[in-house]
Amino acid sequence: MKILTAYKAGLVGTISRLRLVTIVYLFVFIPSLLVAMAYLSAYNKAIGLYLAPEKLMHGFDYTTYTELMRFEGDGISAIVKQAFWLVVFYVPVSLFVTGGILYLITGKYKPRLASFVNGGAKYFWRILKLKFYFSFVQLFFAFIIYLPFGISIAMADDGSLNEKMVFFKLLPYLIVHLLVVIYLFTIVNYAKIIIVSKDTRKVLRSIWEAVKFVTGKFAGAYSLTLLLMIVPLLLIYVYFKVFGFLSMDSGWVVFGMFVIQQLFLWLRAAMRIWFLAGLAEYYRMRR
Repeated sequence: MKILTAYKAGLVGTISRLRLVTIVYLFVFIPSLLVAMAYLSAYNKAIGLYLAPEKLMHGFDYTTYTELMRFEGDGISAIVKQAFWLVVFYVPVSLFVTGGILYLITGKYKPRLASFVNGGAKYFWRILKLKFYFSFVQLFFAFIIYLPFGISIAMADDGSLNEKMVFFKLLPYLIVHLLVVIYLFTIVNYAKIIIVSKDTRKVLRSIWEAVKFVTGKFAGAYSLTLLLMIVPLLLIYVYFKVFGFLSMDSGWVVFGMFVIQQLFLWLRAAMRIWFLAGLAEYYRMRR
């Protein structure tokens, strides 16, 4: 099957570009470290030791949300406000990195820092425009999907609903939304590949070409996206399992956790290249 061929080609291409993996890792890690230090400082000033976020959802019993917002609302608000600036930082860096990766992959250039930065700078504004368009598309689909749910909740008798009932009413909409998000995610990534591989400034035309490509080859394109998401999701699962298992009661454990975190970030960079390389190979084979 061509999706397996593309999947394997993406993996082989990533292994042959380990230098690029390290470039991506360092390019994201160094500025992220500086921002994270500022974030943690502001985080501690905002909430101190008031909140233990990783324990808030322990023992979820369908009334957690109400109790959470009632007793911990101020702390959560502080986290959201500080996290907003992390997102503001991360999005431009992520778009720049994507442009650099695709420039090297589609152009088959040697993985050098200068070429990576050149590609990131060249395609940054085009990919940013693409991000802008798809943000509105995602909001539109979210509105359409959740509108019936909102109407049904608004029309229900206040005394007839509890959080458990609301949760199970919401669950089908969440599943549909997830499937749509993956579809849109697939389209936007092929649009990026088209923009870079064709070196075009016509973002809207690239989106339309990506829509036609993904819709016309829906089974293969959608399945490949899901297949390429499996390993990163497993990696995240293993990371949090290890993180939860370790007890930060000594300097060596803290140092070991730091090393594991950096290995995880390096592997995330590899997974990102594998993902884009696999999609690029599938587009090359099927267009």
